[in-house]
Amino acid sequence: MTISAIAKTVGLTVKSIHCYESVGLILSPQRSENDYRNYDETHIPGLRLIREGSYCRILSSRVQRVT
Repeated sequence: MTISAIAKTVGLTVKSIHCYESVGLILSPQRSENDYRNYDETHIPGLRLIREGSYCRILSSRVQRVT
């Protein structure tokens, strides 16, 4: 699965996924012969967890500003 396909599947941007990979939040996918990243179904749960965690953190910071 290409990075753009998995980004669409999990609701993240390609740039975010690259960032999460670079800081070690997700495992680097295998590379194809042309050096493209090949993501698979095993990456989806972790990316969704990261997305949900980010969403919760954003909500929390907004609530703190209101109170």
